[in-house]
Amino acid sequence: MPAQIEPRSTEAATVSPSPLLSSKLAGLRRKLVRVAVLTGLAVIIIIGVELLALMLLMDWWLELPWGVRLVSFLGQAGILGWLCVRLIARPLWRQPDDDALALRVEKARPEFRSRLIAAVQLTRPGAIPPGASAAMVEAMIEQTEAMAAPVDFQVIVPVRRLKRLGALAAGLLLLALVVLFS
Repeated sequence: MPAQIEPRSTEAATVSPSPLLSSKLAGLRRKLVRVAVLTGLAVIIIIGVELLALMLLMDWWLELPWGVRLVSFLGQAGILGWLCVRLIARPLWRQPDDDALALRVEKARPEFRSRLIAAVQLTRPGAIPPGASAAMVEAMIEQTEAMAAPVDFQVIVPVRRLKRLGALAAGLLLLALVVLFS
């Protein structure tokens, strides 16, 4: 009697997301947002101190009338408000999704060879078509977890610009306070 071939299931298989990968990607997201916000804050401090110094110098030199001072102040406030929205609020509102984070990690760590993005995408509902093997996806996720466990995803976030701008902002702010109160 010939072996009977069982028909493939018409239900789509589902695989639950990896808690390890999810937590590592969430930590990477937090660090990216934190670095972006702090860098934006440093830029705002630098520009704010420079605008204030420029206006104080112009006012001292030209003895501007109150109306010009008010317009200048409102212009500075508008510029700084726009910078706050652009450099602080936008990174908080538009945080990168798991796909973008996984691709960023794979670019920095090529040994994942697209396993990480596949592990993120194949755990979504409906990602595995009917009749496909969920066991293969689970094995791939386990392999990706084993590769990702010793890797610190957060080290791929560049902080050199933040350090440089933060030091400049702190120095300018300190200098401005010394000049204003001396």
